[in-house]
Amino acid sequence: MICDPEKAPDTPVYLTIEFKRGVPVKVTNVDDGHVEDSPLALFTYLNKVARANSVRRTAVKNPAGSISLAADEGMEPFT
Repeated sequence: MICDPEKAPDTPVYLTIEFKRGVPVKVTNVDDGHVEDSPLALFTYLNKVARANSVRRTAVKNPAGSISLAADEGMEPFT
């Protein structure tokens, strides 16, 4: 369940997402050092973080996909 925006934390969560050939392969929570690098664990972790911070679904149908897509699109100018 996605958190109500009014109950979401007021502080950002900083994540580093590593891509290989356009596919996310590793996520690191910069704040607490948590790392996931297997596909299912990475996806599950991104969903957990997204839901806790009230990230809503977009055209990609799930919160983890929303984060991954935003990160990938942010890198396009550099590729």
